[in-house]
Amino acid sequence: MINENIKRVCVEKCHENLKLVTSDIQKDIVSACAIETTNSIIKDLGDSLFSILVDEARDVSNKEQMAVVICYVDKLGHVVERLLGITHVPNTTATSLKEEIEALLAKHTLSISRLRGQGYDGASNMQGEFNGLKALILKENEYAYYVNCFAHQLHLALVGVAKKNMNISDLFFLVTNVINVVGGSCKRHDILQEIQLAKIKEALENGELSNGQGLNQETTLKRVGIHVGAHTIEHCKYRVASMCGMFESKYSFYAFDKEKLIRLSKFYLKGFPEVQYSTKELDNQLETYILDMRFNTHFVNLKGIGDLAEKMVEKGKHVLYPLVYKLITLVLILPVATATIERALSAMKILKNRLRNRMSNQFMADCLIPYSV
Repeated sequence: MINENIKRVCVEKCHENLKLVTSDIQKDIVSACAIETTNSIIKDLGDSLFSILVDEARDVSNKEQMAVVICYVDKLGHVVERLLGITHVPNTTATSLKEEIEALLAKHTLSISRLRGQGYDGASNMQGEFNGLKALILKENEYAYYVNCFAHQLHLALVGVAKKNMNISDLFFLVTNVINVVGGSCKRHDILQEIQLAKIKEALENGELSNGQGLNQETTLKRVGIHVGAHTIEHCKYRVASMCGMFESKYSFYAFDKEKLIRLSKFYLKGFPEVQYSTKELDNQLETYILDMRFNTHFVNLKGIGDLAEKMVEKGKHVLYPLVYKLITLVLILPVATATIERALSAMKILKNRLRNRMSNQFMADCLIPYSV
């Protein structure tokens, strides 16, 4: 047992014949946790519209695994992304991936008809114009709009700029050579760390560096690459939200444009049955909504439309302006970055590692779902 608290309860204080440590019992317990976690997610989703994030990666046993994350706005107005499942896909063609996604959604009584967004990377089997996964889903649901991950786009743009700039390109080339030379020898690696340690001690004595918890730690050499961190991904996350800047509360909703918002609603006709033939109801709600917001001190200087959705639920405005709130939630669930998927696939490498490379697909999936919450 790794966890000492669990060890004391489940091993030391249990009867000799009831320790619950056999592999079959542990798998049953993990499976029950996964089922309860998934049921809680589906219950939290309710009848709300949602979008999906999908990506694949090979595990340590060289099996291609596909992870599916759903994104929705919960009953409190929070934007939520949850891992719905991970499944082994022997074939990564768009048709095969679509079949697996449909099977996973059907397992949880969800339908592609409720999709309002798709988020993938730029692989051809995902974003192909005619036979890609996004195209196949759009044929069944024209409102499941596809957004190429902004973090991947930013990464490609930075790599392209770096390659075009000779100074940056030369820097990466030299640093890569240094890593190859030093990393290829344990002696050279130790010598470099000793030199660096001496420099740090000297800087601390001279007051050039400050000392404290987490500072000046020993690190390993890593290959050079442009890394898109969590901070950058969060900026990407709000990129689509800025497309709907008319809802920004700064400066008294100065960018509010009723006509543009009505045009935006027409992209989601099935989500707005009231405006399929007439925009009068939405027009009236938007007219009253903006007057209410501009004179309501609770809606001043909110950080974004995510905060706006939460505040509307908190103050009951989502009931007063249901069409306006629905429009806000549709913008919020548009997938912009696949960070949650990347974290789930990274967790897969922790759970199924070199020492546990024979873990079954189902057991790994059952472990990942509670782990990722």
